[in-house]
Amino acid sequence: MKRILVSLAGVGLLAYGGTVAFLLHYDHVTATELLPASPTHKDPVALAAFNALNEARCDYCHATGRDLPFYFRLPVANTIMERDRDQGLRHFRMEPVLHAFDADFSHLRQFQVIL
Repeated sequence: MKRILVSLAGVGLLAYGGTVAFLLHYDHVTATELLPASPTHKDPVALAAFNALNEARCDYCHATGRDLPFYFRLPVANTIMERDRDQGLRHFRMEPVLHAFDADFSHLRQFQVIL
């Protein structure tokens, strides 16, 4: 009996680890990418902010028109994620932020105040 319980626990841990590894690898396939000419590539602070938002995949719940992960269509996950997504869209919209990462605001540098 003890051997069966240990085996089931091992299989459960293996399944959990495999799922996490799969999600970490394939969940970022649909992540937002910067345009090659984006000025964000030249600004380390903006690039770090973009990478943090991209790694966390904030766009799932805070932007429309995104490719949602496969697990969004699973029965239990769909209910939870749909509610979270509705709340996320209601509280913060991320589309302007993503657009700003690709926009060229160099013409605004003349207004920058040096302290």
